[in-house]
Amino acid sequence: MSEHYITPASPAGRPYRAGYRTPAGNGECGLTPREHHVLALVAEGLTNYQIARRLDVSPRTIEKHLEHILEKLNVPSRTAAVAHHAAADPGHDRAGSAAGEGKR
Repeated sequence: MSEHYITPASPAGRPYRAGYRTPAGNGECGLTPREHHVLALVAEGLTNYQIARRLDVSPRTIEKHLEHILEKLNVPSRTAAVAHHAAADPGHDRAGSAAGEGKR
């Protein structure tokens, strides 16, 4: 199974799975674009169910995205993830502009 992992290790000490962005890869704590979008929607106050409906996926998919986000940011809760992300990227707008949805 080691061929499915890349280095460096995640903040939680486990290696990243293939396809994950590393912190050095994008400078944004290793989150994928989809994870950034989910986190922005969490920051808006949406529930997992509401996020799932908006993104046309199952609530379980959102739960998995949030598990990955919490692991990558090494935080215990969605609230801590939002606070960590806001502190790391204070100029980043909420979900609308992050996903290109707020443009007219």
